Amino acid sequence: MTAPILPVSAKPRARGLGRNLHSAKLGPIVVKGRSGSSKLSRLTTEALQHLAAVRNYSSVTCENYQIACDQFHDFLRAKGLPDDIRQFTVANVQGFAEALAAKQHKPSTIVVRLHGLSSIANTLMQLKDARGRPYLTENPTRTFEWPTVDTPETKFLLPDELSAFLAVARPLRESIPRDLLVDTGLRVSELYRANVGDVISVAGHTSLALTVKGRGRRIRKRHVPVSTEIVVALFEYLTERGIANPQDAEHREKPLVLTSEGHRWKRTGLSALMFRIGRDAGIDRFRVSSHKLRHTANVVARLARHEDGTALDRWTRSRLLTHDNPQSLDRYEHLLPEELSEAREAQRRALSRYLGGSGTNGAAVDRRPARAVGAPDAPDPMTMSAMRDRLDSLARDVALLVAGLRAGANGAAESH
Repeated sequence: MTAPILPVSAKPRARGLGRNLHSAKLGPIVVKGRSGSSKLSRLTTEALQHLAAVRNYSSVTCENYQIACDQFHDFLRAKGLPDDIRQFTVANVQGFAEALAAKQHKPSTIVVRLHGLSSIANTLMQLKDARGRPYLTENPTRTFEWPTVDTPETKFLLPDELSAFLAVARPLRESIPRDLLVDTGLRVSELYRANVGDVISVAGHTSLALTVKGRGRRIRKRHVPVSTEIVVALFEYLTERGIANPQDAEHREKPLVLTSEGHRWKRTGLSALMFRIGRDAGIDRFRVSSHKLRHTANVVARLARHEDGTALDRWTRSRLLTHDNPQSLDRYEHLLPEELSEAREAQRRALSRYLGGSGTNGAAVDRRPARAVGAPDAPDPMTMSAMRDRLDSLARDVALLVAGLRAGANGAAESH
């Protein structure tokens, strides 16, 4: 059984999602017969467990895949289709993508959901039933084109915006998450998963020992340093909760940051908190999010200087954001407006020098090509002109002298 396909005219366009979704064959995927339950919900759970336990996929990745599966199940239920592996078809997956587009989901969100379903399908093609046959023989997400995703530059807070954001008064339970995100550039998922026992102090330096995001199945542990000022506030917050030592066994597994109800924050809750603080700070240029704070943290780090005046190198800034590869830093690089203005003025001064005008000190600039090392000095054009004039004058004097000598010689001959 396949889901009905929306006519092209009835579908909203969503930057790449539309006619491309109608270019695929819509035949169902062949699923070999099996004994036992063939519920799609059970099999997707089995696939997720396999990815987490065997393939070592991170919990964040598995959670994102679970969201995609849940939304796909909701789509099937809304269509009156059974919870069966045989409904994991090209037509249904394509219809699911179209339904997300109709709800005005961003193309990037649709791609994330399709990627999750694709990983589940690939896993079900490897897992086998009681008779040793794979649950799927084909990946239903790979037979039609996915939406085209635009990647606009992520915004960051300008100095006055960041100052106003940090100045908003909040109780410790809300100011600590804000200050930690600004100070460390953590991802929101890394912060809300952090436990009290992740606070580690060694040789006077305090860090958060966290499981940070990795690509695919990689799970990475990182010690994320926290600045002294934020450490003082963090321990004040823990003391307020009756936690004197974060390493006490009775406290280690408690959430590092709590909601007003005393529960662990959720991703959406922390994101909403950053938005509310940004709104109260009067920031209306965009919606403040933890990811924008992460970009802002890198801008601040780029402007940071060691005590000797040297800047932080790219590798150090990359590790501050818990990246493995400094190339990942490229999408976090931003320039302040005044930096661009200063660069334009510097370019204008260079243009003046290039055209032979005055430089930064007002002195005349010599535009003649530099001579090679060891080459003789090139003659000055003004000196050569003067020399030619002098030679011409000397030639005239010589001519007059010669004429005088000849006249004298002729007169002497006539007298004899």
